[in-house]
Amino acid sequence: MNIIDSITNLNELATLPTIVTRIMRMLDSEDVNVRELSGIIEHDPSLTLKILRVVNSPVYATRQEIVNVSDAIMLIGFRKLTNLILGVSVFSMFWLSKRQGAAEVINKFWYHSS
Repeated sequence: MNIIDSITNLNELATLPTIVTRIMRMLDSEDVNVRELSGIIEHDPSLTLKILRVVNSPVYATRQEIVNVSDAIMLIGFRKLTNLILGVSVFSMFWLSKRQGAAEVINKFWYHSS
């Protein structure tokens, strides 16, 4: 089985801890640049997808679909974004620890993606 087949069979991709750390540092600063923040988030497809799923859920009841991270950040705000990112990263750590071999597949995926 090659790496593409392995990734295709996964239901979930973990968020990279290095990206989460960078995002959390940015959110802690007083002068957060939404454009720069969204650019960093967009480097992690899993995190981007999760944020867009949340903002397009019935909870936010938007009139039209939100398709970019900058608009999503403006809609949910920094506090909810922080909570969402922390939740996603914690979930990713538990998910990886439960999936035998998942960490290796995901590391290969990220290595080939960059």
